[in-house]
Amino acid sequence: MAGYVNATWEVPPLEVLNISDCDAIAPWLAYLLNAEAEEGTKYKGVSGKLELQTDFPMRVAVKFLRSLVPDNWTTPTDGDLLLWHLGLWNANGYFAADNGTTFLDIFLYGIGGCGSTMIISFYTVAIFVTIFYLALVPGVFEAYGRETRSSKLVSLYRKCASGFEESIAGFLDAMLLFTISMLIAAITRYASVLENPHESHSLFGLQDCVFLTAFAILSTLVLQSLSYDLRRQRIRMVLWGLLMALTITLEVFYRREYIDYFTGNGATWSHHAIQEDAQIIWHTFCQSDRLRRTLQSLLTAGHCVMGINAAAGIYLMLETFFGDRWIPKLQCHARLWNIWETCKICLRLGNGLLCVIIMWAFLGLFTAYRKDGVRKGVEGKLSRRYTVVERTDTRVQDSVVYEKTPAVETTPMDDVVR
Repeated sequence: MAGYVNATWEVPPLEVLNISDCDAIAPWLAYLLNAEAEEGTKYKGVSGKLELQTDFPMRVAVKFLRSLVPDNWTTPTDGDLLLWHLGLWNANGYFAADNGTTFLDIFLYGIGGCGSTMIISFYTVAIFVTIFYLALVPGVFEAYGRETRSSKLVSLYRKCASGFEESIAGFLDAMLLFTISMLIAAITRYASVLENPHESHSLFGLQDCVFLTAFAILSTLVLQSLSYDLRRQRIRMVLWGLLMALTITLEVFYRREYIDYFTGNGATWSHHAIQEDAQIIWHTFCQSDRLRRTLQSLLTAGHCVMGINAAAGIYLMLETFFGDRWIPKLQCHARLWNIWETCKICLRLGNGLLCVIIMWAFLGLFTAYRKDGVRKGVEGKLSRRYTVVERTDTRVQDSVVYEKTPAVETTPMDDVVR
């Protein structure tokens, strides 16, 4: 289009920007990334921003900005887009916070949280917890004096399960300590928001640590639901009490600092603290809102299950420390005692199965959520280094070369920017 400026054209507001054309974003991002990473302090400050905007290939900038304009918006001229481009580097609006790197960071580090190696470790934990659940089911019946039918298949099953029964105490203690460590780390992350409200914090990291601690708690509950009269029971009760206190603390922080932010009630977040424009852009237009809401709904369901287990845990504590005051009296009523024993078997098995289902649902949804972010952005810690080279020997002047170590890939601009 012509390069004149239309005085009636207005820049689209933040909430309607169309951030979906990765082919148009990639060249612009590559040039900006190269300027930030390779030039050091060359472009810092206001004068540096002016120098950077003159070094930017205008074709790349125009294609990028045109991709942001929604379909139902007035079509801009090239002059309108160039004027918009000149204003981006000096405005304190959408993309200029923190020396112009906020928008870059959101596209480059699409989703915070954990890497693929940590995801593999969580899947490993889930697999072992599920195996332990299946192996310990007969032991629950035997612990309450219910005999299982004798057959060769059952005998073989019991021999295989005996090893799991011998190691359940150590696995449960390890999971308790692991979960408590994750809770302390998550609380520390939220505490840093309260202590340093004017520093940069990631919304993605705040939500991920809550989701993954919930997964760890549910995994521990599966093991606890099938354990019976294990060693060091009183010490374990103290650990469960600490875990419940930390879980409640993290829940308060999560509702106050994360949920309240999206409902407009957050009080500790400042504009520069969360780089809110860019993160809201990503949450609204790039990250799957359906997956995030499903995860939050599943988190609420998980918290309800945790609340029920907390009540059961309090009863178990009372039974452990003060049970000798009422259990003998209850045992005198054989019928009531048998009914109660049968109910406890069903409750333990049902609670363990429910926790297994929610645990796997958490892991599956979180993996899908993370893949969605990685697919739309770029993984947090890149193992590749990109450089950008202008070429004049092709049919398009501003061609881009993405150089990866050790291979080199050349992509003409007509193929990259459509």
